[in-house]
Amino acid sequence: MPTETPQIQNFEAMAAKGKEPEATRKKSGFNKTILIITGAVCLLLFSAVVLVSKFKINILPGGGGQTEEPVPTATPTPYQEIIASPSAYATDSAILQIQENIKALEIELKATDLKESNLTLPGLDLNVNFDNGR
Repeated sequence: MPTETPQIQNFEAMAAKGKEPEATRKKSGFNKTILIITGAVCLLLFSAVVLVSKFKINILPGGGGQTEEPVPTATPTPYQEIIASPSAYATDSAILQIQENIKALEIELKATDLKESNLTLPGLDLNVNFDNGR
């Protein structure tokens, strides 16, 4: 029967297994630095694009192909009244009588007092009790 040799535990190797070698640590620090620099450059480029678009700074020669169109100004034209021939009903006696009656009614309505202060409600003082009936 074969005899098994006991496994010798190497505690120093196990402790060293958890630690990173010095070269790996330096490499990860270098990667962090590159990542931070790349992020800063991207942020700087993004803010530059925002500023250029906000203030419409023309960086490209020739204005970037965009030209501002002039704003049109309003020029008033004089009003020309068109004089047309009067209607056949403009001189009709019945229509003229109706217009006079309407004017008289308007004058009468303006002179009428619509507030009539003598029609106010009397003051009501009712003795009302809300009991439960007990």
